[in-house]
Amino acid sequence: MYTTKQTFLLLLTFIIIYSCAENKKFVQYSDEVSETNNDSTIIIIGDTQQTSFWEFWRESNSDFTPVILKKIAEENPAMILHLGDVVFNGASTNHWNEFNEFAAPIFTKQIPIYPVLGNHEYFGDNEEALQNYFYHFPSASNRQWYYKIYKSICFIFLNSNFSEMTRNEIYDQNDWLDLTVSELNGNEKIEHIIFISHAPPFTNSKVVDDEIFVQNYFASVFNDSEKAVLFLSGHSHSYEHFIKENKHYLVSGGGGGPRHELETDSKRNDYHFDFFSGGPMRNLHYCKLIIHEHNLEIEMIQLEKETGEWSSGDCFYIP
Repeated sequence: MYTTKQTFLLLLTFIIIYSCAENKKFVQYSDEVSETNNDSTIIIIGDTQQTSFWEFWRESNSDFTPVILKKIAEENPAMILHLGDVVFNGASTNHWNEFNEFAAPIFTKQIPIYPVLGNHEYFGDNEEALQNYFYHFPSASNRQWYYKIYKSICFIFLNSNFSEMTRNEIYDQNDWLDLTVSELNGNEKIEHIIFISHAPPFTNSKVVDDEIFVQNYFASVFNDSEKAVLFLSGHSHSYEHFIKENKHYLVSGGGGGPRHELETDSKRNDYHFDFFSGGPMRNLHYCKLIIHEHNLEIEMIQLEKETGEWSSGDCFYIP
């Protein structure tokens, strides 16, 4: 028999464990385009992870990420491309629950989300983190790299977390990419190829650097394909627009992670000329890709935190 004191301690322990336990409220986002959605519009967003409690000195945008996701739902796009870092800790149920609350308008409308793995998707226990990721996004088909064909566009989703991959996985992805792009180049139904990786090949961020492996493994294949016209990435919590070898590179990490200051000194050897002159600290935002008959339109939609006003920040066309 337990004494009164032992019973009390057992009960107290149970209460503490129960209160600290993460309550699963997982949802699965759609992987099918609905006929009720705007079939010519695709939304691009990256880095919706929130500032962690031990990053107390960094900017927190927890009040603004729900606003951004609600605005995206109002666009009623055919699909959403998420550029990675959906949550801060991929293994944390609470962090996924928080994202699900923020993204409720998207889930309610059954707007499909096609994601790419970010580095935060690996935070915590890798096995549990990846289980959370793939459960939420059946569109990824339990694959770390995959492609999605929509109309005449092929979106190629690539894993840039090389430190989390085995050597064989890196080789397999590279071989798959070479073969896939070669087949797409010969497919008359495909007019445009868009590459997507979380880590950017190029960035002026003062927090993260150019990813050399992305340059060597992905950008080299991208540059060699005439159909490849746009390279999307996040990781840098900002907006950047580069053109290299007549191809567009877009960094869009404005979904709510603490923003990064950009290097603006064009005299630095590692500076990349940015076609968007937005200053060193740029607004939270998402991007909209509109499929026209003869071209693609890409527009950056930015949120002014102080006023809550939305405006068009950048816009360009790809033939």
